[in-house]
Amino acid sequence: MSNICFFLFVIFAFFFATQSVPVPATPHQNRAAKYGNGSRNFKNYNNRPKRPIPVTVVVPGGFERNIIPNTRRKPVSVNKGQAISIGALGSQRSLYGNGSSDTKFWGLTYSPYNTDGSCSDYKKVLSDLKVILTVTNRIRLYSTDCNQLENVVKAITQNNLPMEVYAGIWISDGAQRASNEIDTLIQVAKTYGSSVIKGISVGNEELFKGSMSESELIASINNARAAFSAAGLAGIPVYTTDTDANFTQNVANACDLIQVNIHTIYDTQRASIDDLASSVVTRVRGVRSKIGGGKKVRIGETGYSSAGSTGARSGSLSSASGYASRTTCLLKSANIEYFYFEAKDAVWKAGASQVEQNFGVFDANFQPKFDVSRLGSC
Repeated sequence: MSNICFFLFVIFAFFFATQSVPVPATPHQNRAAKYGNGSRNFKNYNNRPKRPIPVTVVVPGGFERNIIPNTRRKPVSVNKGQAISIGALGSQRSLYGNGSSDTKFWGLTYSPYNTDGSCSDYKKVLSDLKVILTVTNRIRLYSTDCNQLENVVKAITQNNLPMEVYAGIWISDGAQRASNEIDTLIQVAKTYGSSVIKGISVGNEELFKGSMSESELIASINNARAAFSAAGLAGIPVYTTDTDANFTQNVANACDLIQVNIHTIYDTQRASIDDLASSVVTRVRGVRSKIGGGKKVRIGETGYSSAGSTGARSGSLSSASGYASRTTCLLKSANIEYFYFEAKDAVWKAGASQVEQNFGVFDANFQPKFDVSRLGSC
């Protein structure tokens, strides 16, 4: 009898051991289900990304630019040996204390994601902002994802940081996501106040990416503006951001100001950094003349990568430093507002080229990549 009982016990144990047990989804998987895929300036959380196929798109000046379709960004290694000391920059405290008087850039774009693609927490965002304040007191965000808008506004208001925020609403992934982001921005403004929020971009490069039609984009802008106005935020400018070649008159008419992205590293027609920098001013003036209608024209992105190749030209630290130096002077002289692209290297962009991952003024660990102490001293 004991042998029979033992035999039955073994059979039952084997049966239960081979049954599948459901495993709860990770927070990242839940977030992926909620938000869907990302884009060039946004990440998502699919655990096993498929390598995207680059899509070639013709952009201003007749040159081509490869963009990466929606995908989770996979971290890559950073060549820390490339960083150059900026001892001449001086202490963070002295620049921080002087606020806007010592800013090197009019503004910087900021994407608060860690190198592994996870969300930066409040403590990390606060640390990032204190570093960013050594070079500018204005940042541009692309989304409210990862509590980034709340963390940024909370850090600024609760620590009395002399900084302005230009918020972003991500609209590439459907109406529900866009609606959620609008609600989030309104809630953040109610909780912490809206005084530091100086502008709201509804979308980024939607026409360039082909994520929606002109009429759909205009409807998104108008819907967002109506929601913000109803929430008592009517005084904040609402607009979209797109490449200068894709920005249309109808879209411009729907915006409180015109914000264009201008990336000259993809330009095949100009040879020198000086020529590339000068072309930025020329292109802004072209937008003013063509569709401006008296509205402010601001640059939403311009910058130069420190690594990789576009085919037309290669990124390098010397070129990135030279471009930053030249454009900051030219744009300051021309009285053009701009957000330099970008605060830190985006190594979280899996599948993107080295060019896309290395536009940062700082590396992924927020160490300076070149000497910024003389930027703006023209």
